[in-house]
Amino acid sequence: MLSQERIKYRGIKPTDLSMEQPTKFEFIINLKAAKQIGLTIPPNVLVRANKVIR
Repeated sequence: MLSQERIKYRGIKPTDLSMEQPTKFEFIINLKAAKQIGLTIPPNVLVRANKVIR
């Protein structure tokens, strides 16, 4: 996908862009951020994550 800056630079109109659906999703859990806001992530959720940031 083109960044907004490239679109503006090239003079491409937003209406001329095709829409793309995402084909890959990643589930990332940041345990440090969760702890800072008082969240506890259950083990059954952690095992489903593609990546866990500790």
